Order: sequence, then structure tokens, then C-alpha cells
Amino acid sequence: MIKAKDMKTSIHKQRKHSLASLNMKLIIKVKLILLMIGISLSSCQDFLEAKPDKSLAVPTSLRDMNAILDNNTTNFYSFIAEVAADNFYHTEALWNAVPTERDRNIYIWENTAADGDGGTLAGRYRTIFNANIVLETLPEISIQESEREEYKRIQGFAYFARGYALLEMAQLFTEPYQESIAATAKGLPLKLSADVNEPSPRASLEETYKRIEGDLKQAAQLLPAQSSSPTRANKAAAYAVLARMYLYQRKYPQAGLYADSSLQVNNQLLDYKTINNSATPFPIFNREKLFYAYASSSNVTVARAKVDTLLYASYANGDRRKLLFFRRNADNSYAFQGSYAQSTITFAMGPTTAEMYLTRAESRARAGNKDEALQDLNTLMRNRWDNTFVPFTAANANEALRLILAERRKELIFRGLRWADLRRLNFEPEFAQVLQRKLGNRTFTLLPNDKRYVFPIPESIIQLSGIAQNDR
Repeated sequence: MIKAKDMKTSIHKQRKHSLASLNMKLIIKVKLILLMIGISLSSCQDFLEAKPDKSLAVPTSLRDMNAILDNNTTNFYSFIAEVAADNFYHTEALWNAVPTERDRNIYIWENTAADGDGGTLAGRYRTIFNANIVLETLPEISIQESEREEYKRIQGFAYFARGYALLEMAQLFTEPYQESIAATAKGLPLKLSADVNEPSPRASLEETYKRIEGDLKQAAQLLPAQSSSPTRANKAAAYAVLARMYLYQRKYPQAGLYADSSLQVNNQLLDYKTINNSATPFPIFNREKLFYAYASSSNVTVARAKVDTLLYASYANGDRRKLLFFRRNADNSYAFQGSYAQSTITFAMGPTTAEMYLTRAESRARAGNKDEALQDLNTLMRNRWDNTFVPFTAANANEALRLILAERRKELIFRGLRWADLRRLNFEPEFAQVLQRKLGNRTFTLLPNDKRYVFPIPESIIQLSGIAQNDR
């Protein structure tokens, strides 16, 4: 069995070798990669001003394609949604110590400065740009028949990377999906070509989700059941992200269908009874993870972020997550230590089998299938509790749904999913939440369906592109 440490070393060497090879073959001089607005972004932090000369960068092999997709931006995602959600709180002193005004403002929903430098969009559109290069170049590469499956895998990974990036951005920069308004509501600029001169106006919300759906379904058809590295997508991951997409659209039967498809490929769970408590108790590449994506934020470090008091209290004694996810601070508050990134400063964002059990359970409960819904929930909980676990029961499907959503909240803490869950559940009065922050004698409130559930497009991008800003 390959140990996690060995696996990390192997993947690091694989990426380093792959990228070094690409750099020898492809001299890519980038000052400005225009993406969504006719501008592309050469890093996650700033805009530079020149476009790539494709005559200097001609990928010629599948190895080159792998190097492009193995770029860290494919796996690195934004954490601003987690910062804006309700999993943790700051004291005023700790909030004042957050290094950037941007991150402080996200925490109190002062979104005028959120992503002000375009960093979040930069990373995602760089991923999309890389995927577009691969999708456009692959048909021009001559391959041997023995390389056919690898060709399909790379093509599938490119579709997956583009669809996943668009889905994440949709939860930040477009309003929550409602079928009644989707045809006219603002979606994302859909950059589907590596041509930097091709304009990319904002599509509708419906067009945006159709593109995400199309990309992820293509990925699911092309990707293999197993991948050579946890940082490369496989079929179960594509089905899982499709399940997320349908969940965010509140299309619950489809969400359950694709969660089931993912679980048919991989249904393995970690048994928390076998996990020893430590500062980072979970292996980075464990069997629950379907795709390794990660994020970090200066807001959500162990030293700053204090787990919401009511949320911590909701974990019962005997629930191993209470022991493994949290550690007590000197002031008797709690910090989160349960990252599947095996880190106290980096957080795992990719889909897991546990998430798929919860998605399928929710779909079944909403369809009135109480017994099957509880079966999924109890399968997961047996692997989360010690030997005192008593299976959950419910009088009806709605009661089962409440149990499932409560466990979803506890299971998926600090996975970057809570913001999207708040957005969709705010349409149901029974589950809608009023969020509050308290800093000294100041109180900040976010009501259900507030316009601040949509982040503004960074002003720098508005000025350069002329695309429409989100309603504020």
C-alpha cells in the first residue's frame, strides 16, 4: 500500500517533471492572458498586460496536455464562500488581525471589496483557459492506438476542469438558480475558446448551467473509473460534481440519480472508529475523496477561526467527529482540525463519498422514500460514531429530511459547501437562515435571499470589459 506521504512526494515529482518537460517544449511568454472579457489572467493575484504568442507554444503530445492540466490552478479553489458562511466566528481582535481588508469585508458581507483584485475569477478562468487549450489542441495531436484511452482521459479531465470551475463561480457571482428566472438572469461569461481576442459577454443563468451540465456529462463519459492520481478526475468525481450542480439547482431527483451513479463507482467510507486523534487526523489522499481540490484563507486559520458555538454543541458525545474535527482553545472555544487536506491551514474542497451518501439521502427523503433515505444516513453514521450508535429513525419523510440536513451541516463543515447550501435552502422557509456577525458592539446581519448572497464582479474586470455588474 502506498503511504500518503509517499503519494504526496510522487505527485509532487510527477507535476514537477511534467511541467519541466512542458517548459522545455513550450516557451510560453505570458504578460496578459485574456479570458472571460477578452482578457486572461496569468496568476491568481494580478493582471499582467500582454497576450500569449501561440506560435511559441505548440503542444505536441499527450504529455504536454497532461502538464497543462496538472497546473496547480486546476486543483486550487476559492475559499471566500466559506468565509462568508456560518461555520465559524471571529472575536473583534482576531478580525482586526486578518491581514487584508478584502478578507475582513467578506466576513461581514461588505462585498464591495470582495475579490477586488479579481483573484478568485483569475484562478478559475486560468483553469478554463488551460482546459480550452487542451480541448482545441487534442484533435491536432497524432496518437498511437495504445494511447487512445489516455487521450479520452485527458479530454474528459479538461471538460471536468472547465465545468467544475464554472460551477464554483456560479455559486459566487450569479444569483441562486430559479427555473422561473434562469432564462433572463445574469450568468457567467462563457469563455469556450483559447482565442484571446474572442469577446465573452455574460450568458444567461440558464445558458451557464447548461454549459456546466454539458461539460460534466462529457467528462463522465470520457473519464475512467480510476485515475492515476487523486489530483486527476475520474468518473465518480464527474458524477459527484453533476450531483452538486443539480442540488444547487434544487433538481433533487437528478441530484440523487448522479449521487447514486458516483456511489456505484466508489462507495467506500472511512471508519472514524479507526482514526486516531491528532492535529491533522485524516490522511490527505483517503478513500472517501473523489477528487483532490483544496483552498486556504487568512480568515480560516486554526489561530483565528472559532467554530460556531451552536454548531459544535450539535455533535453528540459518541459522535467521533466531535473528537476528530475539533480541538479546544485556551479560551474554551474550539478550532477546526478535521481537514481532509491533512493540514491546519489548507482545506479540502473536492467531492467525497460521504457527501454523495448525504445527497442521495436528501433526494430520497424529498421524494418521500423515508426508509431508503434513512438507510443512506445510517450507513454514513455507523462510520462516524463509536459503538454507542443507535440508528436514526423518523416518523415521516419530512422528519428524515430534517435529520439529513442537520447531518449534512455537521459532516461537510469547512468543505466550502455551506454557502451554496444556504443559498438553495433559503427558498424553503423551514430551512432558511438569518446570519449574524458580532464584532464588539456592532452587529452585521444577512437575511435569506439578500442580494449579498451574490458577490460583485471585481471592479477591475468591469472597467476592462464593460460587462454588466451584478445587482447590489
